[in-house]
Amino acid sequence: MDVVRIISTVIYILIVLFILRQILPVKGLKNLSSDDLKQRIKENKNLVLIDVRRPAEYRQGHIPNAVNFPLSQLRRHVKEIPRDKEILIYCRNGMRSRHAGRILKGKGFSNIAQLRGGIVWWEGKMEKIS
Repeated sequence: MDVVRIISTVIYILIVLFILRQILPVKGLKNLSSDDLKQRIKENKNLVLIDVRRPAEYRQGHIPNAVNFPLSQLRRHVKEIPRDKEILIYCRNGMRSRHAGRILKGKGFSNIAQLRGGIVWWEGKMEKIS
């Protein structure tokens, strides 16, 4: 095998591993349907709802009572997130919230769930900021 083929194979494997990491579920991160999330919000006052989208997306429409900690800034806000409450995270379509779940799991959070399909699949009330 020549060097170019070896390098190409290694790059291919790294790309496949990166893609798999993005699409595989995060261990311990629960996926909630829109109905499940609405029920959790209705029943459980001991939860924190986090929108990990960019501020402009958040202003265009978000789930009531959600705080906006953009994914790019989530690590800076970890100390503001209570560890004794259920953490519910969402983004636009589920990719950023999955990544946010990985970050929070890595920081020791255990009671975390995400909105499956993101805000695109949300079938509940929305608030906008003018």
